[in-house]
Amino acid sequence: GGALNEPPEGGGTDRVWGEGMLRELISALQAIAAEIPLVLVLEDLHGADSATLKFCARLAGGCESARLLLVLTYQPVAAILGDGQLRRLRARLLSQTGITEYTLGHFSPDESASYLRARFPDAQLAAGLAEALHRKSDGNPLFLRFMIEELLETKALQMSLGGKLGLVVDIEPFVPESVRARISQTVSELPLEIQVWLECAAQIGLEFEAAAIAWATEAKLERVEAGLAQLAKRGFLLREVGILELPNRELTGRFCFVHGLVQEVLAERPWVARRSRLHRRLAGWIEQHWGESAPAHAARLAHHFELGLAPQRAIFYWGEAARSAAHSHAFEEMRGSLARALDVAARLAANDRAEAESRISELGELLEAEVGQGETVFRSGPGRSAVGVLSRRVPSALAGFDQDLTVS
Repeated sequence: GGALNEPPEGGGTDRVWGEGMLRELISALQAIAAEIPLVLVLEDLHGADSATLKFCARLAGGCESARLLLVLTYQPVAAILGDGQLRRLRARLLSQTGITEYTLGHFSPDESASYLRARFPDAQLAAGLAEALHRKSDGNPLFLRFMIEELLETKALQMSLGGKLGLVVDIEPFVPESVRARISQTVSELPLEIQVWLECAAQIGLEFEAAAIAWATEAKLERVEAGLAQLAKRGFLLREVGILELPNRELTGRFCFVHGLVQEVLAERPWVARRSRLHRRLAGWIEQHWGESAPAHAARLAHHFELGLAPQRAIFYWGEAARSAAHSHAFEEMRGSLARALDVAARLAANDRAEAESRISELGELLEAEVGQGETVFRSGPGRSAVGVLSRRVPSALAGFDQDLTVS
């Protein structure tokens, strides 16, 4: 940024940065570096103009013998995946000898505390401050920096008269708008197809499969995996979490957003109709690939059908999720799934709502009764099982509710 990006009034950067001026400036820096060691730092190159990037390329390529340390900082996503000059500059620099690239990873709790002490050297940190900020930022250095700046600006982070730095508000619901804006800006600078993949992934949750994204966006799996893996290497938006073998024995990469706020911002980007279509296609991917065992993913299917505006399918799968929870004796989860089914039913037309609520209540009564019997039988004798009873009686309660929509 700074002076290198600011042309005089009435002139553009091309007029300021002619070949002659570039040569003169580089010669001057070489002359200085020949006399004394020189450190030149240029920050935030992802926001620099073409003239500044051209200057960096010339300087880095022409000062091998000078005592010059050139430090360039940039947002890695823009440099790796962007289509502009910064991407070409990075590739050119990394091909030269004497050039080293360092990637800043996530802070550990101790590193977050060290950052705070360096940022506020004269302050005594309040008990739990470093831990709270680390937990909220998930150790992401950029998020931590923006969070501190916004907390200071809003006076939520204050210094007491005794010199103790502490929070005066509950930080858990705090969401820095500057972080939201930075995430949105970063994503908007990515190639359009990667933006589409990320927006689709965000509809799934914090973790997602590349194959689901390829299916829902009608893209080649290999291309999706390569793009997401390249993005994950930089660690700003994603990280890789492993490989999943699908029922058809196909392998797919699994990824995770680095922070819940990244997923939240991306999930809100598509317009409502597009979000609904994505949810329907994601549900279709699960049903297509898991077939008869799809109910094992009932809660996920219910979530997608609910947000895909397919209420009866959502009700059916919330019922399946409740049944699965009952089998596992997860009673709170069972009741939570039934409550979600009733919430969806409340949005139906009057006649359909009455039938749905009646059948959900019937399912709930069956589950409650059989779960109670199952607990008793489990303790008193292994010859009978609540699971077997449920398998015979419960499915009829919501039969037919999974037939209202064809999803491709």
